[in-house]
Amino acid sequence: MNKWVVSGAWGVVAMLVAMPLAGQTSLSIYRDGRVVVRQSLPQALQRGRNALTLKLEGLDPATLFSPDTSVAVASATVRYPSDKGQALAGAVGQTLSFVRAKGDTIRATVVRADPPQFRLSDGRLLLESPGEPLFPAELVRTSPEAAIVLDASRARQRTELAYVAQGITWEALYQVVLTGARCQVSGTATVTSQGLRADSADVQLVAGAIQRARQGKAEWMTRGVLAAQMGRVSNVEEASVTTEESVGETHVYQLAGRLSIEPGVPVATALFPRSSTPVTQELIVPSRTACRCRSGTRSSGRRRRHSATGLSPPAQCSSTRPTRAAVYS
Repeated sequence: MNKWVVSGAWGVVAMLVAMPLAGQTSLSIYRDGRVVVRQSLPQALQRGRNALTLKLEGLDPATLFSPDTSVAVASATVRYPSDKGQALAGAVGQTLSFVRAKGDTIRATVVRADPPQFRLSDGRLLLESPGEPLFPAELVRTSPEAAIVLDASRARQRTELAYVAQGITWEALYQVVLTGARCQVSGTATVTSQGLRADSADVQLVAGAIQRARQGKAEWMTRGVLAAQMGRVSNVEEASVTTEESVGETHVYQLAGRLSIEPGVPVATALFPRSSTPVTQELIVPSRTACRCRSGTRSSGRRRRHSATGLSPPAQCSSTRPTRAAVYS
């Protein structure tokens, strides 16, 4: 079992930050689509200022921080995956091939990307694209690239980073199979990513309402500062099964094993091992009046079945107070 001891957490949004194991990515997934991503990178830091260029999926630079108290983030600049306009802007002054039809290509030099201007080999200019451009690989970013400057108060063997992203949701489904006087209970969590990708990640599911610092995707991408201080977190035992911890009204479910997540591919995993429990049948009988029996004792509304008839004899009652009666088997 894996137990987490959390203390001292505060900030605009409370976040549960556990130090990931070496070489691991850890995700804390909220029901509203937010994800706290923690990464331990095999990048040593020297004492003082360090400049790194990293590929971090779904990074919002305003939320970036280091769980390592010896390291502080001085600055972060993020460049997201390239679209056609960005790739053309990077190709200004270069000669590219353009596809006009199947098997038909033409070469032209990119003069400007916006407004579009292209120079043909004979010196003439085109004010629209001569075809679909073919870009060399070095002009296209296939994943977000972050230029990060870190200040380290002492040398570190690894780089620990955490940030808030968007784009993964989860839901739970519980199944109960009745088998006579007992039932089999199982639970499954389904994790679905709309845009983030993670390979062999440690996953925690966060249930409960937590105040948002920023609303809306555009506002999340461009405004505000989200800060959180990591509390002292200690990993007492190695995780082997799904466990649950709570902080206030928030519950955290640590999933067993590790998950590989990719966009558009739902991943289902067991919340807990299938278990067996006794079944108690409850019959609810609506009643508009509270009853007083002839014997002078007031009916509690919960009466046992009669051994012969299956139901207790009807009580003769008189009252106008609304109530409900329940009969248990």
